[in-house]
Amino acid sequence: MLDQRTLRFGRTGKISTDSFIKSFFEWEAVRYEVDIMCKEEPFTCPGCSPDMLAVSVDGNRKHYRFKNAARSEEQAIFDGVFIARDEDVSRFVDYIHTTTKHVSGRVFHAKAHDFKCEVKWSGAYQEGTGLTLGEEVEQVNAFLSRIAVTTKHMSKAGRTDMLTLMAMRWNQQKVSNLATSLSRRYLKTTKALEKQLQNLESMKAELAVTEKQLEDWIRDVNEWTETTTNNPRDAAALASKIEMLTLPNSDSFDLRTKRRAFDLVMAVKRLQEEKKILVIEMNHHWKVLSTHSDSLKELSCLQNSPLGLSEDGMKGLQSMFRKKQHDIGEMKTHFFGGSSSRR
Repeated sequence: MLDQRTLRFGRTGKISTDSFIKSFFEWEAVRYEVDIMCKEEPFTCPGCSPDMLAVSVDGNRKHYRFKNAARSEEQAIFDGVFIARDEDVSRFVDYIHTTTKHVSGRVFHAKAHDFKCEVKWSGAYQEGTGLTLGEEVEQVNAFLSRIAVTTKHMSKAGRTDMLTLMAMRWNQQKVSNLATSLSRRYLKTTKALEKQLQNLESMKAELAVTEKQLEDWIRDVNEWTETTTNNPRDAAALASKIEMLTLPNSDSFDLRTKRRAFDLVMAVKRLQEEKKILVIEMNHHWKVLSTHSDSLKELSCLQNSPLGLSEDGMKGLQSMFRKKQHDIGEMKTHFFGGSSSRR
């Protein structure tokens, strides 16, 4: 492909693949330094940092390297920026081994199919989680996996640099679309909340139950999930069916009805939490954008270069500051339907 581009643009000679890749990484390193000068932090979320609502943990086994892959003692340009250094990982692994016990995840996964365990651990039933899925990191892994075929053959340093660049691109796309994404999520959540409130009111009218009875049902389901059974394995299925039909010391409504009400009430609570979370994140994002814009405005007014740049270099840097300031203004317009003024 490189040879074809050489012929197309009228150049002579061959392009060295290794030199081309190295030039690409060095160019990206310069862009990274320019972003730092512009007060941009590629691994800081302007919507939730530093108080993140949740942390999702997962692994990606597609980014291994072949044993016969390129070997080089050269240090990565982005060493430690995204992927932790080997010595830091080793210290952390030793800390985990000495302070925690190993727990089999397969047993927990099997229990997760039980409704009792679902109520205890699922985000849909946890207070304060909103609509957090807990699988958000899978979206990042899907994006990073696009280069899994090529990174298998790279040197360790090259693989580190490429994965870091891909992660920064993901974050840049997220930040660029964050204002629009948060606004759309807020509208979508508002509509979903209205619908679920209507469903809840319809169910209350259908069953002729009061708010106090609903609260009692929620308590009944929560108490039921805390109970354990010592029935033999051959009686487990029968016991489960009996539990689904009635609750001890309960009213005339069976557990199926109460679970239906429980799910509706939990859905309403999660949507209400999501609205509050989105308002907080939009407010935080607005403040971050405003602060960043003010910083860029101050930088664009500098007359003397702190880096010893030439006059033309200083003009180029100021032009970069103004462009990024304009981009921030464009982001802010997405919060309020095209109006850059806060309402």
